[in-house]
Amino acid sequence: MTVLEIVMVSLLSVIIFCIILVLIVMFYFRKYTANKAADFKFLDSFVPKNPVIFLGDSLTDFYPLTEFMPYGDILNRGIAGDKTSDVEKRLDEILNLKPFAVFLQIGINDFIYQAKLTPEVLVSRVMKIANRLKEVSTKVYVLSLYPVNRKKVKINFVSIRHANNKKINAANTLLKESCRKEGFEFINIHDFLTDEEGNLKKEYTIEGLHISVQGYGVITEILLPYVISLKKETDFEGI
Repeated sequence: MTVLEIVMVSLLSVIIFCIILVLIVMFYFRKYTANKAADFKFLDSFVPKNPVIFLGDSLTDFYPLTEFMPYGDILNRGIAGDKTSDVEKRLDEILNLKPFAVFLQIGINDFIYQAKLTPEVLVSRVMKIANRLKEVSTKVYVLSLYPVNRKKVKINFVSIRHANNKKINAANTLLKESCRKEGFEFINIHDFLTDEEGNLKKEYTIEGLHISVQGYGVITEILLPYVISLKKETDFEGI
């Protein structure tokens, strides 16, 4: 074999290996998410009555709620990788708990995986979930989408893909207006996480999409007053 042929074969082998590795990771990731949804159903028999639920994707899943909000009646029902359609499929589990309140943060993965998705369609999906939650929850809080930062690390295009801040900003504007019209409280977290260029601040993110502990600290400063207010209400009503 010539030197060129050896290089080409080596390169092809590396590409094939990477493809196989990605497929294996995707297989186990899907298995993980499916198992986590099933685990939630099992855990529901042990949770308190009328809990406060944080619902969403990895941005919720990786939120260290037990450290930032050490209340036994707050549940994390985030699953990494979830799109709005995934949350919709598992809503029955949430509804069965009859939560006193739900903090909903979902939508970024729809943008990540669907290049042609418009902010209008995404917002309609989020509001569909919010309206279903309203059937059993006293309060439904709709959180803004968070910004992204493509400059944080060079390989973050793998996780961010088709999502960009232009779409995110447009979606948040529509989401705020939709919440106003339909009677939901919109919580703007986005603006507290951005830098002067409108990107997710580097110190608030791990790789440009997911949030660092410092970032979750900022998010907690915004959300904690809502949680404290809810706890006063539930304590007063004896729920």
